[in-house]
Parts: sequence; C-alpha cells; structure tokens
Amino acid sequence: MNLEYKINFDTYFSNVLTTSGVLLGLAFAAMTYILENGFASFQYNRIMFLKLFTEFGKMILYILSYLVINSFIYLSVNASPILTASFYIFSIILLKSLLDYNKHKGYIYTILSKKFVPPNYGKIRSYFRFITNLGFLNSIIILFQFFTFTVLPIYISHIDESIFRISDRSLALSSGIYLIYSVFMIARFIPQFALIANTEYEGNLPSADNRNNNIADINIDYKIEKETLNKYIESKGIKYGENNPIDFLGSSLKIFPTNNSNPEAWFNIMIKNPMGNPLTIRDAIDKFAHKLFTILSESNSDINSFVLSFHIDIAGKSWNIFFRSNKSELNKIKHLDFKNFTQSIDSKLYADIFRDLQ
Repeated sequence: MNLEYKINFDTYFSNVLTTSGVLLGLAFAAMTYILENGFASFQYNRIMFLKLFTEFGKMILYILSYLVINSFIYLSVNASPILTASFYIFSIILLKSLLDYNKHKGYIYTILSKKFVPPNYGKIRSYFRFITNLGFLNSIIILFQFFTFTVLPIYISHIDESIFRISDRSLALSSGIYLIYSVFMIARFIPQFALIANTEYEGNLPSADNRNNNIADINIDYKIEKETLNKYIESKGIKYGENNPIDFLGSSLKIFPTNNSNPEAWFNIMIKNPMGNPLTIRDAIDKFAHKLFTILSESNSDINSFVLSFHIDIAGKSWNIFFRSNKSELNKIKHLDFKNFTQSIDSKLYADIFRDLQ
C-alpha cells in the first residue's frame, strides 16, 4: 500500500469520525427528547409505538456508535485483527437490530390488518412471520440490506486479501454505506413520527361522550386499548364473539371480551357441556388459560391486568374457574407447563367440582 493511498484513507476515516460523532450526538438528543416528551401526545397504544421507535433508535445509535469507534481505532492503531473482529461482531448486532425493528413493524401491521400469526407457531416462527407479514417487497429490502451491509464488504475483502481480514478498502466502503443509511433514516425519523402520531390521532378521534375533555390530559382510552388487544389476540388465531366458537372437548368455547373503560381486560369464556370428567375439563381449561395468558403477556398494550372468567355449563348447572394476573406475574411464569403455570397464579378460584383433583 503506497503512502498516498494510506493518507487518503486516513483523511476519509477522519471525516467519517467527525461526521458520525456529530450525528450520534444529534440523533441521541433528538430521540431522547421525542421518547421523553413526544409520546405524551399519544393517547392510545403508546407502548406499541414507543417500542417501535425504541427499536428504530437503537438501530441508528448502534450504527453511529460503530462508525465512531471503528474510525477511532483505524486512525489510532489501525489494528487489523481488532477492526476485523469489530466488523463481524457489529454485523451480527446490526442484523439482529434490523430484524427486531421489522418484527415490531410487522406486529403493528398484523394487528391493524387481516394478517395473522398461527397460534401453533413458536417464538422463532412467530418472530419471522411478523416480518413476512409486511410483504414480499419488505423482505426483499431486508435481504438487500443484509447483502449491502455484510456480504458485499466480505466479498471485497476476499478479492483484496481474505475473508478472515477485512481490508481497508472494504472498511471504507462499508463505513460510507452505514453513514449514508443512518443519515437517510435520521432524515425520515421526524416525518415518520409525525405521520404515526397523525394516524394515531385520526384513527381514535374523541367520541361525543368525551369531546369536552381537556385535550392536554394524558389519559389512556382503555376502550381503544381493548379493541387493539382483541385484534392482536385474533391475529394469533384465537377468535372471539358469539359467532366464533372454538372446539373444546367435543363441545365449543366462546370468548366474550369486555369493551368498557376499565383499565383491566376481562374475558368471559363460556363452555357448554364439555365431554370428560372434572379433572379432564380442568386440565383443558388450565391449558387454554396458559395459552391465552401467554399471548396477552406478549402484547404491546397499555393494559397490564387481565381476567379470565370461565363459565362451564355441565348438565344444566353452571360452574366457574377464575384467574386474574398481570404482565409482571405472567412474564415470570409463562415458561412453565400449563399445570404449574395456573398453580403459580396468585389470584385464582376453582369451583368445588374442580378442586382437589388428582
């Protein structure tokens, strides 16, 4: 490598360091301000949108932080093993962050559309199903980003030297790509925020009952939250209402969610003449409660407390099983099997017929 070639790269990385450092400071300040103050204007689904911009901001800050650190290392010590290791580590971090951002976009799109995620999907399949729900074009864009951010620099390094050592030319190209991408995304940040805020407002205009409320009040409209929560449940393959029975022990199970302004999501669940003895029925209900509670705990809703009230009609007589829990408790126990899960819920009540069964 001749001296002129090296000096040009020194100048290049010096400019990248300066530019990315300034952008990092500005982006951090802008995102901090919006996350702390901008979401005060959101009256509905704040957690859902807050998480979207958290994932967005995390991705941009990762890129700019890498550019600052990488450029500093190059100008200070130019240690090829360190630069190579940092490139591969960052590539993995960036890919995960990019997928997390698209997964949450897909989550929002899914519950606001007729798309769904099959209930039998595990966490990994559900994760990628949310992403693919954004459409074929979005998947192509993600693949293009992966190729541009990771594959192309490795290929250039292979031509220059070896894939086990990221070349200076490859580092320079990848740094330029990251910088351009981050500038483009930052430029879209405020317009995207304004667009989502406007969509959120127009989609949830105050009703006649509360149109005189002080517009500055930051109150959560739990009716809207429950509608969004119900759409999320439906997107996971669990339908509700009189006309949507679910097969249950040779009979049917029907879910009736409440739609009031109470901050607790209450689900009345009707089961008529299920087949089996009390132990079989109780185990089936515990298993369904585990499934539904797990879905509720993973929702991005401002609702934190959930009630499942089962009403079981057996031979003309009604029996009840009742569970009340919140996200904090559910997140601690949802990994358990259904029997240990329901037993670990603090607030529960079984009718006499379902108690003390072995």
